[in-house]
Amino acid sequence: MFTSTPIVQILAGTLAMSVLMLGVWLWQRRSGNAGWVDVFWALGIGLLVGWYVLSSAPWQARHGIVLAIAGLWSLRLAGTLAWRSWGAPEDGRYQSLRKGWGERAQTYLFGFFQLQASWAVLFSLPALLALQNRTPLHPWWTAAALAVFALSLVGEGVADAQLARWRAVPENRGKTCRQGLWRVSRHPNYFFEWLHWFCYPLLAIGSAWWWLGLAAPAVMLLFLYRLTGIPYTEAQALKSRGDDYRAYQQETSAFFPWFPRDTGPLAWLIAAIERGWLPDTLIRWGIRRLNSQRLVSLQRGAATPKEALVEEPIAVRTEAANEQHYALPAALFRAVLGKHLKYSCCWWDASTPDLDAAEQAMLDLYCERAQLEDGQRVLDLGCGWGSLSLFIAARYPNSRVLGVSNSALQKASIEADAAARGISNLEIRTCDANVFEPEARFDRIVSIEMLEHMR
Repeated sequence: MFTSTPIVQILAGTLAMSVLMLGVWLWQRRSGNAGWVDVFWALGIGLLVGWYVLSSAPWQARHGIVLAIAGLWSLRLAGTLAWRSWGAPEDGRYQSLRKGWGERAQTYLFGFFQLQASWAVLFSLPALLALQNRTPLHPWWTAAALAVFALSLVGEGVADAQLARWRAVPENRGKTCRQGLWRVSRHPNYFFEWLHWFCYPLLAIGSAWWWLGLAAPAVMLLFLYRLTGIPYTEAQALKSRGDDYRAYQQETSAFFPWFPRDTGPLAWLIAAIERGWLPDTLIRWGIRRLNSQRLVSLQRGAATPKEALVEEPIAVRTEAANEQHYALPAALFRAVLGKHLKYSCCWWDASTPDLDAAEQAMLDLYCERAQLEDGQRVLDLGCGWGSLSLFIAARYPNSRVLGVSNSALQKASIEADAAARGISNLEIRTCDANVFEPEARFDRIVSIEMLEHMR
């Protein structure tokens, strides 16, 4: 290692990048593929940072960290771009440039390649700024820089892998990937690539000019979002995928990962809870908080929340349920449900062969858990299309079963089924749960997926 001034480092690096891009330009004249400029742009930044480290004696631990971050980033990006370019047609962006420039394309491409050399030098400067920081490494800022780099490296790798898997399926040709990270950002690879540029200002904190390093992510955001990245990529996507990509633009954030427009934070929170990603302690806290808010909203001037609950109706908007689905004809449900017309969840395990068996398994489980016995009086609140009421009445012929439904159509359907099967120990009553008053006592009261709609 040896010591050189930053001005000399930058000038030498600029000259080296200019010569490198000259070689790449000459190569593209023979190969007809200007896309390799992207490969050597990424590789050039890594080489520039290596030069800065080599010429910035004395060696410090910060030198090794900066070199590792820039080197890994450079090799990963250059390798990915080289893999895509090898043996492939020229990128559509450069085909468009050639077509637009016409006969003077090679002259303009030379200027473009030299411009890329200068941009490489510009984007290497945040690393040089971090190397000029002679203060001892701060553990927290260093940890933050390494965490940001790890996140950017893993995130971009995951995004690329998800897109590669999607493209490997022939049926997905002409469609847009909406899986994984591509569900929350149209360009997650660009986002994580951009995130990496925050590593260098974090490592530069402590020097007087560390804040200048923030120019790198700011300028890179401008390039990706407005100039060379997203605009060209999306123009190509619209040409190849048309309306499917237009819909994708409407529903998905362009750059920063965010909830799709057809969902929201609540939907994502519910999904996280259902997948077991949140600890039970946090879930219980959330439930208790929601319950407290509900009690406050119910009080409405009453002395206590309990009095407010007593004054509220047991069920609300019962007529809306009839309009939505209870008033639909039984023939519709016979076409889509199993033979028991079970209007709630079924029991599936590895041995369950079909829907009829799944309905039977769940009905068996109800009887077992309710400890039903022949000769009991049973009330089925919210009996739906009669799956459980008919099942209990048939299994326990000496029992008396009362099923309560809010739908006259359901009552007629259940009674017709009971008559056809010779079941005489079943009574069905059409009644609003708010005014239902049973005349008798019952040994068992069962209610399947109705209490969720009650106060």
